[in-house]
Amino acid sequence: RQSPRAMRGRAAERVVLLDEPPMTVPGMARVDVDGAGRLLRLLVVPPSRESSPHLPAVNFERLLSAAEVHTIGEVAPLWTAPVDTDEKHAWLTSSGARVEAAAYHGRPVWFSMIAPDTGAARSMRATSMKELSNAMLIFFLIALPVAALLLARRNLRRGQVDRRSAFRLGVFVFATCGVGFAARAHHPTAFVDEWGMLSQIVVDTFFIAFMVWIAYIAIEPLVRRRWPRMLISSTRVLNGKWRDPLVGRDVLAGAAGAVLMVLIWHATALMRGASPLQIVVSPLGETQQVFYYVTFTMAEAVIRSIGAVTLIVAVRALVRDDRLTMLVAAMLLAVVSLGDGSGGVIGRSIYGAVAAIIVMLLIVRFGVLAIVVGAYFVLILRGMPLTFDASAWYFGRSLTALAILFVLAGIGFVLALGGRAALPRLALDD
Repeated sequence: RQSPRAMRGRAAERVVLLDEPPMTVPGMARVDVDGAGRLLRLLVVPPSRESSPHLPAVNFERLLSAAEVHTIGEVAPLWTAPVDTDEKHAWLTSSGARVEAAAYHGRPVWFSMIAPDTGAARSMRATSMKELSNAMLIFFLIALPVAALLLARRNLRRGQVDRRSAFRLGVFVFATCGVGFAARAHHPTAFVDEWGMLSQIVVDTFFIAFMVWIAYIAIEPLVRRRWPRMLISSTRVLNGKWRDPLVGRDVLAGAAGAVLMVLIWHATALMRGASPLQIVVSPLGETQQVFYYVTFTMAEAVIRSIGAVTLIVAVRALVRDDRLTMLVAAMLLAVVSLGDGSGGVIGRSIYGAVAAIIVMLLIVRFGVLAIVVGAYFVLILRGMPLTFDASAWYFGRSLTALAILFVLAGIGFVLALGGRAALPRLALDD
């Protein structure tokens, strides 16, 4: 991206992307290349007004050469350029692809490589399972906060809340979100733009932390009364008693469950008819983007875990039976997990069912802390590029991810020992 003005992302993370901020300023330019550096697309916003336009002959050979394509003939243009143009051309390539280009007042403003199977309907159509998962997720994003607000209001009136733990959890989410967003944002050189961007980051981060605080206030008294085991280790961590062996046990349990989920996720991707694995772009960027991902993911793990427990509490209020509550909650989580799978219908169904079972077992058997750790491990293992090939350009990122998980698992192992020796005592020691 290039612009005559300072660019500032307007979305929640304040990042300059391909279409953020929009291509609206005359002189803005965007260039897309593939992994080998070949030109894929070019887009330039022409001037809004020119009193004496210069109209020389436009030569697109430099762009075709940059794209490294061999054209077999010029054809009539079919595609509409996204900017104003007064000259258009199109070519067919030896590979069957199509090249469309346009100029404005003698200067190229658009160039695009169009694959043979390009079609708006095909590229925008999602699978029915993905649509079902998205619909369920949207429902949860609306219903769960509403339920949390109502329950929090009730609990605050009755004075049945652990305000200190809720406050500490909110501060943790505020800190990890705020630091992550600030690290990922592209900071403009203009002070006014920078001040506005940081102010928006603070507002967005405070809202996220406030909703986590509300959710904890809503579910903590109910879970403490109905399933107290879920909160033992997490409450000890929030109260500063993180050296407890029970904390280490739940950390290890969450890590083990996450590794199992990721293995199943990859296995379903290898099934016949699987779609490509999902890729998170942030860890492939600069150092601050990697720092953003490993930091913000901590808050995301907390949010996902609190959401899962809020779902259980909401279902329990409707069905009024513990076993049926866990069954219904597992089925709903399985539907939401369909969107996380990378295989076909069978693969997504297998992953959704297994993931929901693992999540419910971790919640019921170990508690909220195990779910938080498990969610963090899953997000890191699936989002960060992993390799043991030292020659890979992303080897450093892989070491970062593995080191973080190794340290967390090591801390959990040491804590779980409770001061005991890691190795059994041998007869030779007597």
